[in-house]
Formats: sequence, structure tokens, C-alpha cells
Amino acid sequence: MIVSPSFFVELPRVIRVAKSITKADWLPSYSMSPLRLARNMRNVQKAMRRGFSLIELSIVVLVLAILSGIVVPLLGGLNQISTPTGTKSDKEIITETTMRSIRDAILGSETKPGAWADLGHRPQLFPTDPIQLVAENHPLVGAFDPVTKIGWRGPYLRGSIRQPDGANVFVDGWGNPLTIFVPDTNSNLVMDREDIQYARLVSAGANGKIETLPQNTKDYIPGEMDPATALSLHECGDDIVYFFFVADTRQ
Repeated sequence: MIVSPSFFVELPRVIRVAKSITKADWLPSYSMSPLRLARNMRNVQKAMRRGFSLIELSIVVLVLAILSGIVVPLLGGLNQISTPTGTKSDKEIITETTMRSIRDAILGSETKPGAWADLGHRPQLFPTDPIQLVAENHPLVGAFDPVTKIGWRGPYLRGSIRQPDGANVFVDGWGNPLTIFVPDTNSNLVMDREDIQYARLVSAGANGKIETLPQNTKDYIPGEMDPATALSLHECGDDIVYFFFVADTRQ
């Protein structure tokens, strides 16, 4: 069970309030005289008829607030792993989490810089292999310059896995290497801005076979009306595809 941090903040206050109530003079005690005990019992009965005291209501509200701090995050997290056809498998969740980490390492996030901006958005330097993001240095780029805001400040990513052949890779939930595809959209054999626009990160999915064409001059635009360049869900098979710069509108 996940406990909200606010629970530990408010717990001492609840304990103090509870202790103050248990030490209240109106509570019955074996050391009380019969006359005082009867008088206090009448006071308790009057308080019960009158309703809850301010302290009691405060405790109730506090407990509800603590419970909401625990339950709401749990309920909110359900939307992140559910699909119209049911709950995603653990392997799909692992795959998408790893792919988001790679995407954030390239494009950056609210808390961490991205390699793409540090590379000056130069198309020829766009990372074409996730393993490049674990390097502390870049062979073609110097160290980060705080004045120009350009330069390598890796590693941007950690957690690669060594394959039997000795190569380090990032894998999906099924153990398949994750691959970055940059299609040659204009057939000039040069990675330019037109190509980078449709760069995508691909997992082979459950069948372990990449069905999305890696390098091609057609079928690279998700949701395109022109069948000559449209990339559809059917053409990707069971591959999991993340586009870096365009919306995924495949049908």
C-alpha cells in the first residue's frame, strides 16, 4: 500500500489531539466520587444530545483528508495502465516506461535536460541508438557550454543490459532491443530535418519481430490520408511505436 507523505505529517497532530481528549476532565474515572461521576455523566449525555464538538469534527475531517491523500493517488494511477480493451500486461508497461525514459533522455523533461537540445538540434547528430545516451562524452561534440547552451553533458540515460554478444542495449519487456528508426523520406541518403520529423522508437512487441519498416521512403507518416506515405497500425503489426516529434494518429 502506498501511503501519502501527508499521513506522516498529520499523524503526530492526531496523536496529540487524541491524548488531550483522553485526559479531559469530563471523562469518568475510578478515582472520581459518585457525585462527581454522576455530574460528569450528565454532561456527557448533554454533549451527545448536542452533537459533535469542534475537536471531534476536526478529527473526522483530518482522518478523511488523510484517507483521500492515500486513495486518490492510487485511483489516479489506474488510468495510466488501463486501455479500452483491458489492463495492459506487465511487459507492455515495462516496455512503454522504458521507451518514455529514452524519449525523455533525447527530448528532455521538466526536471532533466535532453540530448537533442544539447546537440543544437543538428539533424546529423540525432541519436540513432539509445545506447549513445549513456556515454559521458560525445565523439563529435565538446563538453556543455553554459553560455551557448550547447554541448554534451551525458550520461542522459542509465540501465542498459549486456547482450550475449557483448553489446549493451536497452530492451523492452520481452527482452528485445529497442530501436530508433529515422526514415529517409526524400531518398537523399542524408539524415536531415525532414527525416528527423518522423523519427520513431520501436519495440518488436510480443512476437519479437520488428514489422515496422526501418529505412524507407514510403509509409512513414502516421495517419496520413495519402496511402503512398501513410503508416498504419496494420503495417506495424504488434510493434509498439513512439514518435518523437509528430502525433501518433495511425489507424
